[in-house]
Amino acid sequence: MTGPRVSALCIAAILLLPPVTSAQDLSKYREYQLGMSLAAVATQAGMSPSDARVLHQRPMLIESWSGGWATCPALQRDRSR
Repeated sequence: MTGPRVSALCIAAILLLPPVTSAQDLSKYREYQLGMSLAAVATQAGMSPSDARVLHQRPMLIESWSGGWATCPALQRDRSR
């Protein structure tokens, strides 16, 4: 008797739960978004765009700061919390 009751309760719970429709936007990380210009990222991070170096050019341009993210003032603010 408890088997059908448990099964009915599980089915009812699954049907009554709201569907999960909100997916995470994977093109964003904190205030940064894929496709942003180097100048926009540097401004938000508090770094200089002139310190960036090219890591890869084809098929997509990838640039990085020579000091790495360890020297990023925005990252230092996040760690201090």
